[in-house]
Amino acid sequence: MKHSSGILLAAGLVPTFRSSCTTSATTSHELRKVMGTSKFMVLVPLLPLKFLDGIRRSMRRNFKWAALALSLALSPLPAAAQQAGAPQAPQLKPVSASAMQAARDLLAVKNVSQVYMNAVPNIIQRTKDGFLANNLSYQKDLNEVAVVVAQSMAGKEKEIGEQMAKIYANDFTEQEMKDLTAFYKSPLGQKLLTAEPNAIQASMMFMNQWAQSFGEAVVAQFREEMKKRGKPLG
Repeated sequence: MKHSSGILLAAGLVPTFRSSCTTSATTSHELRKVMGTSKFMVLVPLLPLKFLDGIRRSMRRNFKWAALALSLALSPLPAAAQQAGAPQAPQLKPVSASAMQAARDLLAVKNVSQVYMNAVPNIIQRTKDGFLANNLSYQKDLNEVAVVVAQSMAGKEKEIGEQMAKIYANDFTEQEMKDLTAFYKSPLGQKLLTAEPNAIQASMMFMNQWAQSFGEAVVAQFREEMKKRGKPLG
């Protein structure tokens, strides 16, 4: 079993977004602040199962946006330079204007824009740094060009938000998105957004400790079993 995200998936945990988190985070520890756990056993007496299924699917979708946040924050290369054969985005069916608005409302109440709000300056900065590494004598010019590029590209991150809304509108019905928005605006929904990051951070700490201890136990048992066979491991 792998650490971090591998353990998260194996444990059946799913992430959620927290309004105070941004993609300026450059470590997995900081990224965990935008994650949360699913606790449907606690919520079942309070909410219809069909509605809970909508929350579950919404939170699973969030895991992909967390991955997007990490890639935008850390990737030093433009898309054209990425490894060939990377997974392609699924084809989306057309959605109505009202469904798109319902999706935007849902993403807004979850403060999902925090995931990509720094995408443009981050990518511009990393691109400039990449050119600068091989063109040190051009530092002044590259700094000036970075300003020009930033001005011309300002607001481009909104394209991410629109595509996210379209993806949500493909995965959820318009009514489901409205119900989810109402839930996240409720006291319980607000508590979910606020409290879960702390819960997942503590859970991740425990799981990392558990994985380390469990791994040592597995190694010890391998050695013991191989020793019984007269083939001690080095």
